[in-house]
Amino acid sequence: ETFIGSDFDVTFLPAPLRAPVEGNWLAVPWAEDAEQTRAVLAGASAPDWLLVDHYGIDAKWERGVAGNNTHVMVIDDRSDRRHACTLLLNQNLCAQGKDYAELIDPRTQVLAGVSYALVRPEFAALRPAALARRENLFPTGGNLLISMGGTDAGDATGTVLERIAAIGLP
Repeated sequence: ETFIGSDFDVTFLPAPLRAPVEGNWLAVPWAEDAEQTRAVLAGASAPDWLLVDHYGIDAKWERGVAGNNTHVMVIDDRSDRRHACTLLLNQNLCAQGKDYAELIDPRTQVLAGVSYALVRPEFAALRPAALARRENLFPTGGNLLISMGGTDAGDATGTVLERIAAIGLP
C-alpha cells in the first residue's frame, strides 16, 4: 500500500487478536511480531535504516529484526528498557543521554532533549507569533498543556482533569 500523500510503501502486519494494554503494547509475543516484520523486510531490498517507535519493542526485537547492514534508530521517551540501536532519540524536555547509560551499547549515539524534537520547520517558524498571541491572552501567565500521548489505556487524562477541577482551575 502507499501511505496517503507520500511515496513510502506501507505494509500492515496482521491485526492482533486482542487490544494492546500497558505492559503488553504489542498484544502479540515479541518474537511473533519480529518474525512478521522480518518476513516483510525479506520481500524488500534491505533498508539502510529501520526506525522503531513502540513501547512494546526492545533490544530482543531490534536484534531479531535488523539485518547486518541495517542501522536501527529508536524513538523512546521512557528510558525503561534495553535497546540495540545505532541511534536513540528522546525528545522530551528533561531527557538526558545518561538516562540510557545502562540500557544501550556505549557506541550508541543518543539525541536527548527538546533541541532534537521532531517538529516541522513551518511550526518552528510560527513560534514567535504564537508566543506573542499567548502573551496577549494570558498577560499574567497561567498556561497549561496536558498531553497524554497516543494512548491512554488507564484513563490518566480523566484523572488529571478531575484533579484540575478539584483545585478550581478553569
